[in-house]
Amino acid sequence: MIYDQIFLIFQILFASLLGLSVNLTYQKLGYEWAANKNQKIIALLLAPITLIITKTIAENLALSLGMIGALSIVRFRNPVKSPLELVVYFIYITIGISSGVNIYYSILLTSFVIIMPLVLRSKFFSSHNLLNDNNPNSANYYFNIEIIKNDNDLFKDITNKINKYKLISKFFDSEKNILSYTILVSKQEAKEIADEIEKFGNNNIVYNMSIQNDGE
Repeated sequence: MIYDQIFLIFQILFASLLGLSVNLTYQKLGYEWAANKNQKIIALLLAPITLIITKTIAENLALSLGMIGALSIVRFRNPVKSPLELVVYFIYITIGISSGVNIYYSILLTSFVIIMPLVLRSKFFSSHNLLNDNNPNSANYYFNIEIIKNDNDLFKDITNKINKYKLISKFFDSEKNILSYTILVSKQEAKEIADEIEKFGNNNIVYNMSIQNDGE
């Protein structure tokens, strides 16, 4: 009896550690949502919680049905922005379930989800920003620019600079005579473009920048 309780505590701690290791891996891969404090707490708690639920309903059909009904009231109020983030939640849950059934399954799963992205990165994405050490300077950014087309020379100069970068979207508002661009750039390139725009000192140009959300 005491041995079973000690082993259960070990399973809980081990499941929590495996969940955190997955979180730290994807943070290392450069996904900024993984670096969030709330994500750390989720990584530490979700797998052990699932483990306890699995243990509780393992051999009691009536209790398992009641637990399903109780858990059905749970709602996620904040939308999951990245499909990868949702997959990671399922990984935490699976770690918790497998830790309750066979701890070796959870070790195997965790090893797979940690090693596989690194293998893919080294073999197929060596030139891609899949692994950027969570460094914002190496991340991709969406640079949004709005230009009022009432100065043809200014418009031509700006568009020539924009065309050097990867175009994500282009939209023209005929009523307001505004042309909107969204381009994909590095942080350094975004700074260079912003400096160029500031040199014009013109109120006909509006710009802003946001980090790329991987997986969307």
